[in-house]
Amino acid sequence: MATQTLSSVDHALALIRVQYMAGVPARLFHWPVAPVNPRTDTTTTTTATSDADGFVQAQIMATVGWSTQVGTSQRLPAWMLEVAVQRRMVAEIFQHPRCLSLPPSQAHAKSIAKYYYAQVEAARGDTCDELVSLCVELLNLNTSDAEAAAAGGGSDDWCHRTYDLGFPQAISTDPAALISMKESRNIISKGTTGLAGWPAAHYLAEWLLQHPSAVSGKKVMELGSGTGLVGIVAGTLRPKILIASDYDTHVLSCLRHNLDLNGVLAKGAELPARANATPALVEDLDWFRVTERSLQAFGAELVLAADVVYDPDLLDPLCKVLSGLLKVPSYRRIVPKAAPTAASGTTALAGDGSVQAPLPPVLTAGRPVALVASTIRNPDIIEQFKTTLKTHALEFTTLAELPPLRLFYDRSLPVLLLAITASSAAPAAAAAAAAAPTVAATST
Repeated sequence: MATQTLSSVDHALALIRVQYMAGVPARLFHWPVAPVNPRTDTTTTTTATSDADGFVQAQIMATVGWSTQVGTSQRLPAWMLEVAVQRRMVAEIFQHPRCLSLPPSQAHAKSIAKYYYAQVEAARGDTCDELVSLCVELLNLNTSDAEAAAAGGGSDDWCHRTYDLGFPQAISTDPAALISMKESRNIISKGTTGLAGWPAAHYLAEWLLQHPSAVSGKKVMELGSGTGLVGIVAGTLRPKILIASDYDTHVLSCLRHNLDLNGVLAKGAELPARANATPALVEDLDWFRVTERSLQAFGAELVLAADVVYDPDLLDPLCKVLSGLLKVPSYRRIVPKAAPTAASGTTALAGDGSVQAPLPPVLTAGRPVALVASTIRNPDIIEQFKTTLKTHALEFTTLAELPPLRLFYDRSLPVLLLAITASSAAPAAAAAAAAAPTVAATST
């Protein structure tokens, strides 16, 4: 490289790769411009796009140690357009083994490749054969047919998003650090919103990665698991038991697929299990029909839910379920655990030696806790949810926001994370509950 060292090019391509795999759109893509010292210079060069517009995560950029430009309105630096870098772009990003086996949307691949090729052409330099062939192949590809085939058929548009949990501490692609999700590109698909990825799930997954001891050794249950990102991340943090639940038939099928795809499905997994992960059971859970006694039978110590607060008609059933899970009999009270050491507080996937953030007091008090993450689209719904929690004798604490460290996702809207517990003033009737009956929900 004429103007950049091999090491800096490695870092630049890693930054491009993780965004490409995660599906960051071209208009919000961070293109590396020049390396900086992350300890002394955290400058991030941007266009009119601001950090509030989503996907733009300056903290990650500062950690990587690069100044960047956002979007497609500026020229890339000359070193990024050299033939040697072109070949690496094709081999290490567009034709990365994970992108070939679990491809992102073809529209996304076209947009990123088209922009890069246009930059090479505008520079009037040499263009490698590999880049030309890639662009011709993408232009000739029927997007909807290809995506439907990659997703196993069907009329909806599907894609895969892959998240590298080893980045930015590690720039090499460790397959054990990758999580891939099959998702619908449509907000509503097959009559449900549960087949798309949602920001609050990414937020909660990020929070768990920064607080692994919240999950480690616990009996964990997730409500409204959807495509399964939170459950997959939780499974890698070594809970004692992990239960992922949802109700819609199509969502449950997608959930099982993604759990299996990432080696954390408990029963009948077709793929090798992920090392050191806790396989998840999948429950068909109807919030309107499940009984409090059935919920208590799960014995959950930690309940997780993301983007389940959006429909006023679901707030009361949701709070009833939370109440049944959190108001456990006295003989099941949790013994508070000592705070983990730095060595035991590292994340299972990243392998980067980073120490977890300290747990909030509510998670060390020896009571079952629910962590509910909600994207704030309609503040009135959030306030209604808080009121409904109180009517079910549930207390809540707002947890402080932490900066993003690993996941690229849309952060254009704020996310509220509540830690919910049974009210200390609630009646003690649960203490006299009979031994847990057989759970009404069905394990699969």
